[in-house]
Amino acid sequence: MHEVSPTHLRDYVKALGWTFVEEATGDGLFLFNHPSEEFVQLKFPTAADAPDYRESLDIVFNKLAEFSARPISAISEAIEQINSDKIRFRLFKPSGILETVSISDSSQMLDGIRRMLLSSACSLKNKRSHHPRLRGTLAQDFLNACQLGHTEKGSFIWKVSCPLDAVTDDGDTSQNTLFSLRPNPYTRKVTSLLHSGLSGLQRALLNDSLETFVENAPQQGVTSNLCEGLLSLLDEKTKNSLEIISDWSPRVKYEGSLQKLRFEYDYASRIEDIQKALTPNATEETNDFVGTVEKLEGETNDEGNREGFVVLNLLIQESGETVKARGYLDAKSHAIAIRAYEKEGSYISVKGRLKPGRQPRQLVSPSGFCIVDRARTEK
Repeated sequence: MHEVSPTHLRDYVKALGWTFVEEATGDGLFLFNHPSEEFVQLKFPTAADAPDYRESLDIVFNKLAEFSARPISAISEAIEQINSDKIRFRLFKPSGILETVSISDSSQMLDGIRRMLLSSACSLKNKRSHHPRLRGTLAQDFLNACQLGHTEKGSFIWKVSCPLDAVTDDGDTSQNTLFSLRPNPYTRKVTSLLHSGLSGLQRALLNDSLETFVENAPQQGVTSNLCEGLLSLLDEKTKNSLEIISDWSPRVKYEGSLQKLRFEYDYASRIEDIQKALTPNATEETNDFVGTVEKLEGETNDEGNREGFVVLNLLIQESGETVKARGYLDAKSHAIAIRAYEKEGSYISVKGRLKPGRQPRQLVSPSGFCIVDRARTEK
């Protein structure tokens, strides 16, 4: 609490509707009157190094906690993040809390969060069922401005802070300052579209009305990309469920629902069905891919050679993104995969049909497996 900025505290109290008494600043004080209760005021020094600043904060925080029925810790965090919308992705299991995630899983989950944020940003400009490229100047500027916060007590939480002043709709960041926030800034458009789209998806899952939902999903900002990102947070190994909590900055009023969104692990297969339905022409095309070998799962056959499944990290040329894929290799291709796996920096090329769905996606009928820099000798 001692690190709370006086100006951040001023902005927070103003956003709550307290009446600001400007004349008091001449005396080095920020003074507020309660919006409805007579003779109830908040006052604290305008400078953090004032002798009585800490003592004043104790009084102010206790009053705020009393009138808002919120714990002081929650108020302190809200003040520190006054200029940002916050989205929490909480992983949990019905049997108890989930305290840790593996490093490899965390990489996939962070990529999933990135896809969800970019999908909503791209859907602001173009309502469609699938974004071939999750790109765009505004969308990328927004993503670059987002920050990852520390996890909290209890179950593992990914906490993303989205600054309200990240970008403006016309891309002119020089004029978008905290002194002139627009009534509905770009960041709030993205975070509210993400929340409302996920809210609609949750209702469809609960009401078993997926066919109707898919027809209107793009208009609600729900895309195959968003579903893929959501699936990345419902891990197959841990079988965890997910809770998404949006905390809106009080500096910009939010008119929508404030409820937490909950996605049980049992929803994963239905979300995958929605993702497939929203992905155009995703199952029949055969493409060439370049990537790396991430995991070997083969076993020794009767001839003493290894064959079987491998997990690859493949580059999607159309979108410029990478996805994890799993395919079955014969003994000859598996031997090449082993060499690529053991040699650092090796890239492979493979042809196959990459099916939609959660990662690792299924690579059907892989062929032409080779190490890129030795294609002529090892194909």
